[in-house]
Amino acid sequence: MTALLGTVLGLYLLGILALSLYASRRVRNEEDYIVAGRRLPLGLAWGTLLATWFGAAEAARLEGVRGTILDPFASGGALIIAGLFFARPLW
Repeated sequence: MTALLGTVLGLYLLGILALSLYASRRVRNEEDYIVAGRRLPLGLAWGTLLATWFGAAEAARLEGVRGTILDPFASGGALIIAGLFFARPLW
C-alpha cells in the first residue's frame, strides 16, 4: 500500500510540474499572472473562491464552532481591502 501511495503521489507531483511549465509559457505580464488575463472561466473562479473556505473546515475540526466565528468577518474584510486597494489598479 505504501508503494502505491508513493507512486500516486509521484505521478501527481509530475502532473503538477508539467501543468506549471505549460502555464508559465502563457504568462506574459502581471495581469496574466494575477487575474489570468481575464480569461478565467466562471466555474474555476468559483472553485478558487470556494477553496478559501476549506480553512474554516479545518478550524472547525480542530477548535469546534468557536474556531470559525471570525472567518466570515476576516473573509469579508479581506475582500473589502482587496477592493479598496487592488481593484482599480488591476482593472
